Order: sequence, then structure tokens, then C-alpha cells
Amino acid sequence: MWLGKKESEVEIQRASGMLRVTVKPKRNPILLFVEVGVIAAFVYLKWNRLPAMFQRDPIYWTLLGLGVVTSLWFQLSGSEEIEFDGQRQLLVIRRSLLGWPRTWEYVFPDICALGRREPTDNNPDGLTCRWNGRTITFAKGISSEQADDVLSELQQALPDAAHGLMAGGDPFGKHFIALNLQ
Repeated sequence: MWLGKKESEVEIQRASGMLRVTVKPKRNPILLFVEVGVIAAFVYLKWNRLPAMFQRDPIYWTLLGLGVVTSLWFQLSGSEEIEFDGQRQLLVIRRSLLGWPRTWEYVFPDICALGRREPTDNNPDGLTCRWNGRTITFAKGISSEQADDVLSELQQALPDAAHGLMAGGDPFGKHFIALNLQ
């Protein structure tokens, strides 16, 4: 496990007319150890000189401390829940980051081109779709294999919805012309 590599735990639940995917980042023990060590070393070595240190470089030390604490808190609390609801025809994305939940809802007929996000050097894998001309990226940090598992489960749990969601920019052939040749 590399120090900076993001990995995630994926839990898939099927219910009547619904598929729920929960994505939680795996805790990286090396990174946790380094973060806790940095905080402990900072407190131990600088506690007596804390007022003078903040007077000399207050912005630097404040940002460094916030960065380390935020990174530690993210590893312990970040999660994402994706819900494909076939009854209400909704894709619901809930992200909980540092204790603040955010929710986005997208209606199925407006969504197309649902698929696996191709990884790049600085972007993790995940899922992506098109919504009203915009690209929506979610489930960041899941691997290509996990993304394939999610899409496979979606096809099994909600086959009709999956067909419409995974269709290209022209779902169900809106611009298809029947020639009725005999």
C-alpha cells in the first residue's frame, strides 16, 4: 500500500427497486501513523515555544496544523453513498466529508452515459455520467474492478433503468428515424 494511493471499501446493497452503494476510504495505517507522529512531535517539541513560534510565522504554522488535522479527520470520517432508485427514477449522491453531509439528486431521464471513469495520473478511478450536458463524477477512489462490480449489480437489480442510464448521448434512440421499408 503506497503512502499516497487512495483505496476504498465498497459495499453494495440491493433492495426492491433500489441499489445502494456505500464508498468509504480505506484507512492507510502508514499515513495515520505519520499524521499522529507529526502532531505528537509538534506538540512535544514546540509546546514551550508555542507563543513565539506563532508570532514569527502564524499563517504557516496555522495552515500546516489545519492540513494535518484535516487529513487525519478525512481518513476517519469521509464516505459517499450512491443510490439508484428505480421507483422514484432518481440517482442520489450523498457525500459526508468531515461531518458535513451534502446531497445531490438527478432524475433518470436526464442522465446518460453512465460508466467507469478512466484513470489518469492524478485522478483516481470512479464512476461518471452525463447530466444535462455536464459531466458528473462520483465514487472517486474506487478501482476499475469495483466500478465494474457496481455497474454489473445495477444491470441485475434495475435492468430497465441501467439500459437508459448507460446509453450514450442519445438514450432510447430519440433521433432514430423508422423508414418502414418493405
